[in-house]
Amino acid sequence: MRKGLFAVILLSLISYSTFVVHAVVKPGTPCKKIGQSVTSSGIKYTCTKSGKKLIWNKGKAVAVPIPSSSATPTPTPTPTPSTSTSTTDETANYIPISRNVQACELQQTKTNYFGTGFGFPRASYRLKNSGEVNGLFIYVEFNDVKGNDEPQKDALTYIPKFIDYYKSISYGKLNFKIDVHPKYLSIAKNSSAYGMNVWGGGDPFQYWKDGIAAAAPFVDFSKYEFVAVIPPSGIKEILYGPSMPLPPGNNTGATPQKNIYNGLIGGADQRNQPTRWIWLAHEIGHDLGMEHQYANDGEAVWDLMHNVYGFTAPEFLGWHRFLQGWLNPEQIVCLEEKDIVDSPLSIRIKPISNSSAGTNLVIVKQTPQTAVVVEYRTITEFDTLDNNKDFEGVIVYTIDVGKDSNQNAIKLMTTNNPRRTARNQVVGSLQAGESVRTDGLTVTVASKNAAGYLVQFSK
Repeated sequence: MRKGLFAVILLSLISYSTFVVHAVVKPGTPCKKIGQSVTSSGIKYTCTKSGKKLIWNKGKAVAVPIPSSSATPTPTPTPTPSTSTSTTDETANYIPISRNVQACELQQTKTNYFGTGFGFPRASYRLKNSGEVNGLFIYVEFNDVKGNDEPQKDALTYIPKFIDYYKSISYGKLNFKIDVHPKYLSIAKNSSAYGMNVWGGGDPFQYWKDGIAAAAPFVDFSKYEFVAVIPPSGIKEILYGPSMPLPPGNNTGATPQKNIYNGLIGGADQRNQPTRWIWLAHEIGHDLGMEHQYANDGEAVWDLMHNVYGFTAPEFLGWHRFLQGWLNPEQIVCLEEKDIVDSPLSIRIKPISNSSAGTNLVIVKQTPQTAVVVEYRTITEFDTLDNNKDFEGVIVYTIDVGKDSNQNAIKLMTTNNPRRTARNQVVGSLQAGESVRTDGLTVTVASKNAAGYLVQFSK
């Protein structure tokens, strides 16, 4: 906020406070404007709606500031992210908002073999989520399938947009640097040796291990955090290409220099399709500790950790950005249901892709393991949404960190008539005038202006 504007607002608030401290009101008597508040004898009263009438509520005790003897107001220092502050909106109530975002870090109560999940803390042995991360691409060939292209040229279909994607999604906090071994390396086996001609079957760990072993005589692995093993074009007997997020002590990624605990292997699912960078970004998401969230009975388009094979919306949900530490505390509003009292609590949110000043994400904590999350999604370079601006809007979803992969740990809340994409996947975005209700909490999209959507929370 500019200094001049801050001073005007501060002077207005001081003048307003001086006026309302001397106002006299009684609970239940008529008032003129919903959301208006006055302070009388140390009690702050708010104008609320009761039936068809506007009346003063019972009020809450507040500390009345002692007027300064100086005629010149002293600006209040900007609070740190861990303290409580207040915000106003041109059409919102005067509301307290907590910036203590650690209160909304839902704690993971169990850890799976791979150290991936939905809650805090993120496993320390997954890829680091900020700074520079170094990776290596190894192209391999088999007795029955040989490489017929140039690895460094083919890698251009994966790497540049992948790097741009993570730099954008992380708001510049994460930067990948990837080397590509210039020649195909031979694995003295047929590609069918791994039994991966059945989706999810076979031995992908041995495949990754053999690829690393083929490169060991030629590569110093000491500077790499992850290794990708890519098969030749036209591969058929290796249908799928999963990630390799392994736990400490697992020796599958052993090299002469160190153990590699993060990586991925390619298969026909990505090698023979044009969306290669999307596949790479998805699998690296697992190496960063993220999981598939949706069950097959209600797939939503809003997150790369599920929507990997389409162009629809491959960005990450705000919750995943929160989990990775990419959102700054000042971009997040953390609430508990007890914060939502007599009248609707109103917060304006801007697009999740916009890192300028303002709120990107609202989290309403319900239990130590569950919360309701609200964000605003728009068409971007990566979040294409089929280039249909009707799909833009506010999305509301629940998070339950006690659930496993593909158990709807993240569940999209929709209206009775949710919008759908051409792939018949639920979009569920809300626009002005629409609302959803879950577990006693109603989220209403009240209005929209150039700054974003005004969202109201009520019980």
